[in-house]
Amino acid sequence: MGQESTLPPSSTSQLTERLLEALRHESIPRLPEGVGLFYGFDTQQLRAVPIQAPTLIWVLAGSKRYCVDDSWYSARAGELIILPVETGVHITNEPDEQGDYLALCLSLTTEDQSWLLTQRPDIQRACWSLAPPEGFALSYSQWVSLAGQCTIPEGIQQHRRRELIGWLTAQGVAGNLLREAPAVKRQVLQLIQSDIAYPWRLSTIAEQLHMSESTLHRQLGREGISFRHLLEQARLLTGLGLLQGTRRTIMDIAASVGYQSPSRFAERFRQHFGLSPSELRETHEVDGFRRKNGSLRRAGVER
Repeated sequence: MGQESTLPPSSTSQLTERLLEALRHESIPRLPEGVGLFYGFDTQQLRAVPIQAPTLIWVLAGSKRYCVDDSWYSARAGELIILPVETGVHITNEPDEQGDYLALCLSLTTEDQSWLLTQRPDIQRACWSLAPPEGFALSYSQWVSLAGQCTIPEGIQQHRRRELIGWLTAQGVAGNLLREAPAVKRQVLQLIQSDIAYPWRLSTIAEQLHMSESTLHRQLGREGISFRHLLEQARLLTGLGLLQGTRRTIMDIAASVGYQSPSRFAERFRQHFGLSPSELRETHEVDGFRRKNGSLRRAGVER
């Protein structure tokens, strides 16, 4: 006779409910360094979201539809999305029947990707979405839960990130993590992201990279982007993450990503993503969801 299973209740479902419970009470959970939180109690539609590093999005509640190169994909609760660098993604986040959308987002650092390339993994498929390996889900859940209880040293954070990468390479589905950004663009982005609010100029970046302005301008052009566009992409993407994962005011976020004028930040944000910062924030409002949907009840809000 086979032994009866003694596995504990799903750590993923426990993690999801714990995070949602905090969000319903307007509290942002503490997460591991580099892990972003994306949530909403109403539909979110974002266009042309730039993927500046290989990115893992783990959908925990609701569903995500996303468009890459005119092809639409979808991921349901529990599924993992693997996005390669150099991708512009149109996104629709849909809450589930209980009115919840929740996902965790982890972008690989340059060091993590370099480490992965040195591992010389076996042939890897370019897999866009999948049910993650059980070990991946367990490891990720433990990491997030631990971050809510104590401060995790950077060395252990790095080990945890690479453990997740290892689960994917072991299954042969990490092909999208192996694509690299063009070399000069990657160097410029690293400098910008080191101090996103700094008033970066092409001349300053060129000096840091030990090349002339004209050479840097020409090399970025060969890689298909201008310095100004790259700088704005980085600032708006950082702003998007802060709008989703913190309770900071829009004025504070605008200043922290290098915009002296909140109205200018809001204007550029809307032009790029298709909605304003305040419209995105409205999708986070529990009461707004309840007003819109009348008597629909959600666990932890109405009993």
